[in-house]
Amino acid sequence: MSRYQIPRRDFLKVWGSGALAVALPTIALSEVRGPSVTGKSETTVAEDMGKWIAALRYEDLPTAAVEKAKRVILDTVGCAFGGLNAEPVRLARETVFLQGGHPQSTLIGLGRKVSADQAAFLNAMAIRYLDFNDYTPPGGHPSKSLAAALAIAEWKNLSGKDLILGVCIGHEVFVRIREATIGSDMSDGWDIGTILLNYASAALSARLLGLDAAGIANAMAIAGAHGNTLAEVRRGGMLSGGSMTPSKGTAGPLSVRNGTFSALMAAQGMTYPLTIFEGAYGFQKYVTEILDEDILRQRSGDFKILLSMTKMWPCHKYCQGPIAAAVEVYDQGVRPEDIESVTVFLSAMGIENQQVYNRSEITVREHADHNMPYYVTRALLDGNVTDHDFEPERFRESRVLDTMKRVTLRLNPDLADSPDNWDVVKIEVKLRNGKVHKAEVIDPPGSLENPPTDTMLVKKFMGMAEDHLGKAGAEKAVETILEVDQISDLGRLISVLG
Repeated sequence: MSRYQIPRRDFLKVWGSGALAVALPTIALSEVRGPSVTGKSETTVAEDMGKWIAALRYEDLPTAAVEKAKRVILDTVGCAFGGLNAEPVRLARETVFLQGGHPQSTLIGLGRKVSADQAAFLNAMAIRYLDFNDYTPPGGHPSKSLAAALAIAEWKNLSGKDLILGVCIGHEVFVRIREATIGSDMSDGWDIGTILLNYASAALSARLLGLDAAGIANAMAIAGAHGNTLAEVRRGGMLSGGSMTPSKGTAGPLSVRNGTFSALMAAQGMTYPLTIFEGAYGFQKYVTEILDEDILRQRSGDFKILLSMTKMWPCHKYCQGPIAAAVEVYDQGVRPEDIESVTVFLSAMGIENQQVYNRSEITVREHADHNMPYYVTRALLDGNVTDHDFEPERFRESRVLDTMKRVTLRLNPDLADSPDNWDVVKIEVKLRNGKVHKAEVIDPPGSLENPPTDTMLVKKFMGMAEDHLGKAGAEKAVETILEVDQISDLGRLISVLG
């Protein structure tokens, strides 16, 4: 018998003839809830988050955060152009076009308008496809939430400063929740980075819609209640004997859409249990186990957008250091036909990551851009890695498959098991004549300690946007994005994005 079932005879005793006439005692809500849900505070985590999000103004942002936000926008919009013609993006677009909807917000690179939540979804799809957008030290890609900020800001005729504020809020919420859950073992079963986009997109959308603290809290509660993505969509599929599929690229965008739509519902007055984080059946209890509420209840310290790191190659964050090291060896004059063996020394986190993604034959792009032997091989053969290297004909080349067999991944014995060392990498390439070429990368290009120059960012953007906008159009887009804080009508930005 289920623990929720009542034996029939007991049911009759309780609810039998005359039972309904028994007056039930009146119980005040405060007696049920007690002084607080957790015993720590009279208000919920979502309510306290709603307060500081609602109070945040553009004027509160330091110059460093504003400048970083503009460069994150430039990099992220560039990634959207790069992924525009990908098959999963096209399939999602055709699905949305079949639905129809009010023309509220513009699709990057297409100029066509769809509803705000649809635009948030499709632009996030394009942003995500190449796995080229930003990442942060705790993990995840908060820049996908830009799609929500852009959709709402355009629809509501907001300014460039409003867009920057929205982008900063998205990063703030995403990274803070991630930091509040570090150390969780339960999170292995969930795709945490995807889940956090629900909260980040809901929060920034609600703020840009002008909702008060309660409205923002409800937007996050609505999104969070329906936004728990199973890790099976990513690494779980491979561990289960399957393979990566293009579905990986849809997971985050679906969360962005959910967050945007949740804010729209909250704007109409929809309410949800605000105990979404710490409640008996909430985020902490069933998704993460760990939740440092102090990180969430008050915003303090530097703005989290300052932790955004730039990918210089279109693949997984753990690939940035190995590719940089392999390119360094390539520049030493190593010829592919002379290579006898390649050893890549990684942090414990890097090794753990590759235990998932280095398990089987590469069949799709989403696997190739996470497979270290492949992109190390590509860099050793060509001196670079580009988005074209993840097309099937490229990762199936015989010379590539032959060289990959010589690549071995090992734990770096000289590297302490510390979160600060996760991206440190060494590589040793032994030639057939016995000579060994070595390279070590401590701070990969694009990292916080080795950030890209504006010239590098513009070059990356142009490489993805020029095919769609032309050289002059792409240059105009760069100029406009880097001046977005001076734009009072966001239509000026939208007009240069195709």
